Amino acid sequence: MAHQHNKLEHVTAGAIGFGSGSTTGSVTVTQPARQGPRRDGGTLIVVVEAVEFNAVVDAVAAVNARPTFTPRFLRGQTVFELGIISRTELFLARVGPGGETPHSAGPSVAELIADLAPAHVILTGICYGLKEDDAKEPQRIGDVVVADQVRLIAHRKMAQDAGRTEVRRLTRGGEVHPSHKLLDRFRTASVGWTRSRVRFGPVVTESVLVNSFAYREEIRAVAPEAIAGEMEGRAVYTAAVRNKIDWILVKGICDWGHDKQDSDQTRAAENAAALVVRVVEMGGLDAVTPPRAS
Repeated sequence: MAHQHNKLEHVTAGAIGFGSGSTTGSVTVTQPARQGPRRDGGTLIVVVEAVEFNAVVDAVAAVNARPTFTPRFLRGQTVFELGIISRTELFLARVGPGGETPHSAGPSVAELIADLAPAHVILTGICYGLKEDDAKEPQRIGDVVVADQVRLIAHRKMAQDAGRTEVRRLTRGGEVHPSHKLLDRFRTASVGWTRSRVRFGPVVTESVLVNSFAYREEIRAVAPEAIAGEMEGRAVYTAAVRNKIDWILVKGICDWGHDKQDSDQTRAAENAAALVVRVVEMGGLDAVTPPRAS
């Protein structure tokens, strides 16, 4: 996954400055909230890069007549309240890449879940594709990938047989599955979606920024059915499952894991964010009241 390390260049078409109830561009900016943790459900959207953050804010602003952008300072993270679409309150958090460092997705998402207790966690942004040479339906830059499995390829055993020089890589991490409810909602939202192709399939995840054709081919050999790869899926899965929260990974293809260029990141991130917001706008994440027993 290509990670750019620049600051947030923009949020929506107008520049945003934090003020007290000011309005800039199409987003209403309210004074930063300094309260502690809150527990009111809603949907937490997690991103890593500036381009991903901006894509989500722009997608929300496109469908919300008066979107808000309120930073709320929690224990160790800032979460941005983006208002309500349909009957779902949206929260956006930017975390560090991968899952190994204190500011990375691993500890950050776990802490965000503890503080917010969201009903859903959606990891969105950019990824690298693995099927651009598929004979039947080759992937294209900008396609949106929805993971129906996440392959944990970082957990592995490296073995060398007696008398041989080559080292064998044995993956031991297994496969995990996102929420069946969220998969259903994204399958529904993909019907009639014309902005980009939406592809459902296995996604590999490990805390490795892949920009090597040779290493990418190793990944394809280890996980031949995988359609894409990225860096934060394991961290989000771990935090969500331990707290029994619905989760899913939705990302746009911006490159092929080698010879990376940043020019396609915006389109990929925007397509993924637009699909996420489409699910919310359709009411797919609204609380559903169970039918009464007759």
